[in-house]
Amino acid sequence: MKHRIAFWLLAVIITVLCCGCSIKGGSSSSGSSSSAEAGEMTHKADHSILFMLEGEPATFVLMRSVPVEGKLVFAGLPSDLTDGHNTLLEMYTNEKRSLTQSYTQNIIKADIDWYMSLPRDSFVQLCDMAAGGNGGFSGQELLSRITDTSAGSEKQRADNAAELISGMVESAGGSYLADNIDGAFPILIRSTDNNISQKNYDARSYAIKELLRDLDHASVYSFDGEYTDDGFVISKDSLADFREKYYDE
Repeated sequence: MKHRIAFWLLAVIITVLCCGCSIKGGSSSSGSSSSAEAGEMTHKADHSILFMLEGEPATFVLMRSVPVEGKLVFAGLPSDLTDGHNTLLEMYTNEKRSLTQSYTQNIIKADIDWYMSLPRDSFVQLCDMAAGGNGGFSGQELLSRITDTSAGSEKQRADNAAELISGMVESAGGSYLADNIDGAFPILIRSTDNNISQKNYDARSYAIKELLRDLDHASVYSFDGEYTDDGFVISKDSLADFREKYYDE
C-alpha cells in the first residue's frame, strides 16, 4: 500500500511539473480553448512552476517545460536569492506563496505560471518510488542531501536539489506514467498549497502526456551570479541565456 500511495504521489507531482497556465494576459483561463485540447503541439502549451519544498531550510526549484520542443528543465533558486530588498526565503516565510511566485517572476523577468509547496513527508514518498534511478538513495536520504547546508552555499544546495529532482523525474517518466496520470491529478492537489486547477490540467493534458511519453532527459540549468551583502544576485547574462533557451520562441 505504501508503494502504491507513493506512485500516485509521484504521478501527481509529475503532472504538476508538466502542466501550465499563464499569469499575464489571461490567455490560459479555463474557459479558453488550447492547442493541447485540439491535439496539437505548439508553444501555447509552454509553462513553468515554482516548486517549493517546505521545512528548514526551505528549498526552491523552478521548472520550465516546452512540450513542442520536448524540453523539461529544472533550475535551482538559492533561498538567499535577492532583488536587493528581500530574499526569496524571507518572501516565502513572511508572505503568501502567490507573492513568492510573483517575486521570483520579477527577478527572472519571465512568466512563472504556478507554484506548489510540497510537505517533506510527501516528497520522501515520491523519492522512495523513484529511488532506483537516483543512485539507490532512499527518499529520506535524498531529502537529507537536498537540505544539507554544510556542503557549501545556498547556490550550491539549490543546484544540487535541481539535479536530484531532475534525476527523479527521468527515472519516473514514460508511457506508463502518461497513461495513468489523469486519475492521479486530484489527489495531491487537494492536499498541498498550490494555485492549480483541474480545468487547467484538462485543457493541456495532451501536451503533458506527449512530453512524458517522449521525455528521455530532464535538463538542469545553473544560474550564474554573485553574492553581495544582500544575498545572491543572478547575472543579467545568465537570465537572458535562460530565457533564450526556454522562453523565446
